[in-house]
Parts: sequence; structure tokens; C-alpha cells
Amino acid sequence: MTRVWTSDQATSLAPDASSLKAAQGMASSRKWPSLGHDDDFIWGLAQGSGKEPYQVVVELAGPAFKCSCPSRKFPCKHGLGLLLLWAGQPGAVSASDRPPWVAEWASKRNERVAKQEARAAAQTETASAAPVDPSAQAKRREKRETNIQRGLDQLEGWMADLARQGMAAVATAGYAFWEEPARRLVDAQAAGLARRVRALGAVNRSRPDFEERATVALGRLHLTAAGYRRRSGLGEEWQAELAGQIGWTVDQEELRAQPGIKDRWLVAGQTVTEEERLLARATYLFGASGQVAQLLEFTAAGQPAVSPLAPGRWCEAELVFFPGVQPLRALLKTPPRDVPAVPLHFCEQCVEVISAHAARLAANPLAEPLPVLVRLTPVRSNGRWWLREAEGAALPVAPAFARGWELAACSGGEPLDLAGLWDGFDFLPLGAADAGEWRILTETPADHA
Repeated sequence: MTRVWTSDQATSLAPDASSLKAAQGMASSRKWPSLGHDDDFIWGLAQGSGKEPYQVVVELAGPAFKCSCPSRKFPCKHGLGLLLLWAGQPGAVSASDRPPWVAEWASKRNERVAKQEARAAAQTETASAAPVDPSAQAKRREKRETNIQRGLDQLEGWMADLARQGMAAVATAGYAFWEEPARRLVDAQAAGLARRVRALGAVNRSRPDFEERATVALGRLHLTAAGYRRRSGLGEEWQAELAGQIGWTVDQEELRAQPGIKDRWLVAGQTVTEEERLLARATYLFGASGQVAQLLEFTAAGQPAVSPLAPGRWCEAELVFFPGVQPLRALLKTPPRDVPAVPLHFCEQCVEVISAHAARLAANPLAEPLPVLVRLTPVRSNGRWWLREAEGAALPVAPAFARGWELAACSGGEPLDLAGLWDGFDFLPLGAADAGEWRILTETPADHA
């Protein structure tokens, strides 16, 4: 079955804003002297500045791109433009047999993928068979623990000073006030805590609830540090949770060897943030069973995501979750397979969302914002957007969300099926059902160019 793409899904693959603009200029059949597709690929010839046209092919399942142009961007404007054309005007691309150059690339790609899988399996086998020096491993861990404890000492001193001053006193503090302790934590190999310090500094100081939000964030930072010092008296799940919060990593190949959860998933949306000159893409999946997952991927700015899960896609896959308390972050254990949409549960009352968030925090006070599905009506009141239920209660939409009027147009004044993140203060929409398609509502990597 030929995979269907939406314009939003294709747009989310753009490496930067200039590439997206150029690709949108290519998303017209007039730009392509020759076009074709089969169940797995779309292809075309795009006239460039040279005598010979560029040969462009996109594997729809991946997606994967191939273009004969000299661009260093990936995907280039031709590959992304062809996918945008397919998403917006599929009738402009006729079904036909693969030309020889497409068949050749497909064959080479299959061979390359098979070799990569065999190499990965061999490396895993070699790594598992390779002797481990327990003494050296213990020394490295001991050295890092010493660094982390030094970082915790510095952090606790900084938090004590902050508490004495009061959050109102630092409301006008500049970038360096927050970056300096974060840098010290990075040097102490506690990157997870550094991320929380930067998040604390990023709280909008112009908001009337700034002190409350900042105090909650500071409390979680203190709880993480104190919990880590006392983790030896906790169970395995909490020890794993606190280690992950500090920044200890998990061997992903070993993790993939663990039993996973098979389900049909809606890839509902994605957030993109900048961390240490990298883009952190968090992709949120909602399973037919009610399970929720977050796939986290780090790439350099301008580089494409490796994950094949574009927002808006329905797929069947097995996920394995990172250890912790009520874990959210997961890895793909098996390649995703496109499947038809299935019914999901959408909360129609605000109290459902608030109760679910409270239960999650009761189990894990360090939990990330709650990914949730709602069926509510977007309304504007008192200068901001809200998601209102039939009985009148409403959830406030995050002030940073800039597509409220688009939500209102999609809903037409009626309840709208939405996916989003609820942090106890605001709801950040990720995606919405719109006339049978899934509309992506969050920014793409192109917005960070």
C-alpha cells in the first residue's frame, strides 16, 4: 500500500527555513518534466542549471532521499519539494514502472541496509563477547561519582543563596546568572541537572505566576539532587529514575534486548529545543492500549532526524522503555509498519486531565509534562486562548503557542480532538484532527535555523 503523506509531515523534515522555502518553490508539477510513483517510491526529473536534469527519488516508508544535485543539505530542496508535491497534489504523480536509475538506487539501498544491519549485529555480538575490565570500569564510575557529588555541593550552595534572595529578587537576572551553575554541572558530568537549571532560567518572568512556576521548578531540582544522594535506600526503579535525571546514560543496545510493548501508535507531534548546540527532538506517541511514549533524538542543527516517525503517522511497532518510575521515554525495538487509524480515548472534561497529572506526580514528582489527548473547544477570552469543555471549565493554552486562530478555524466552534502536553499550568498543543488528517501544531527544525 502506498504511504500517504501530509504537507505538515513533509514540512517537519526540512533541515532549515531556507531549505523549506526553496522546497515549497519546487512543489509544483510545472517544475518536473517527468514524475512517477509505485507503492514504495516517488521519483522525478528536476531541471537544474546544468544540461542534464537532476534525478530525484524518495522512499516513502522511511522516508529516504536521493538526488543527483550537489547540495549539501539533506534533504535537499528537490527531494523535499517532490515529497511536498506528493503530499499536496498526489494526482500529479502518475503510477508507473520504476526507471532503471530508480531501480538501481533501490537495489543498492537494500544492500546497504542489509550490510548495516549485519554490521550492527556483529558489533553487538563482539561487544558482548569482549572482555570487560571490571577494575577500570569501577574506577571510571567512581571518578564520575566524585565529580557529580562535587557538582551537587555547588548546586546546593547556589540554591540556598537563591532561596535566601527569593525568586522575585532574581526575576531580572540575566543569562549568565543561570548559565554559570548549569556550566558547572555539565563539567561535573551531571547534564540532566544542568538542563533543569536552564529550564528554571527560561521561565517567563513577565508572567504573573512566575514566582509559583519558578518555585515548583526549584523544588524539583532540589528533590532530584537530594534524592540522588540518598538513592541507595530506594528501590531499583527509583535508583534508575534518579540516575537518568542526573544524566547517566543507558546502553541502548542492551535496552533493545529487553521485552517491549507492541501497539498501534499515533505519532501525535514533536517538540524541538536547543541543548548544547544540538537540537533535541521529542516525538510523542499515543497507543491504542492507552500507553504513551516519548522518543528523544539529538542531532546537529541542519541535520535530518534519523527516526522514521513523522508526526501524523499511524504505525504498528514494538517499543522498549527506559528504566524508571512510570517511564515515558522509549526506543523503537522493531521497525514501524504503517497501519490504519484506530479509536483512541480523548478526555472531554478538564478534571480528567488534572486528575491524571496529579496521579502521575504522586507516583513520580520528577515526571515530565503529561502527554494527553483531549476533545475540547478552543476559545479566546481575556486576551489568551483556552480549551473549554461543554460544562464551561477550561484549560489555559501555553502563551507561547502562536497558532490559536488556526485551532479555532479547525474546530469551527465545536470540540476538537487534540494531543498536547499539560504541565499543571498550561496546555501546549502538539497536533489536532482536521478534516480526516492530523495537523501538526508545533515548530519544526526549520524554525530553529
